[in-house]
Amino acid sequence: MHYWDTSTLVKLYVAEPDSAQFLSHLAATGPATTSSLARWELCRVFARKETEQTLAPSAAEGLLARFEADVAANRIRLLPMDAALEHRFRNLTLRLHRLSPPVFTRTLDAIHLATADMHAATELIATDANLRKCAAAIGLKVFP
Repeated sequence: MHYWDTSTLVKLYVAEPDSAQFLSHLAATGPATTSSLARWELCRVFARKETEQTLAPSAAEGLLARFEADVAANRIRLLPMDAALEHRFRNLTLRLHRLSPPVFTRTLDAIHLATADMHAATELIATDANLRKCAAAIGLKVFP
């Protein structure tokens, strides 16, 4: 399974310099799988981009509607956040912090990593350097 971080999902909806690379990867690998947390994160990212004026005023609602349509059409699969994930999150966070040297992860990134790990992802699609480092530390292949 190919697990997508929210930062790379944004590139599917907002034209960024490397969006074509991620659109091609999605076409080659099938549906994007991510945590249901992405719903919340995408809302925040789109709102921030409106504030920064990189998106037109009120564009966020349309982009969120496109995302929800992709979820409904199974082009994007959302994985639940539940008690089992919380347990995986705790174990994974402690495992990373106990490495020598420790690998530190931010809370939301650790939720994504725990979700990917719990659902046997083989690849993490992410651009954030620290998230990529954490993914590699738990044995996930990273793209790009």
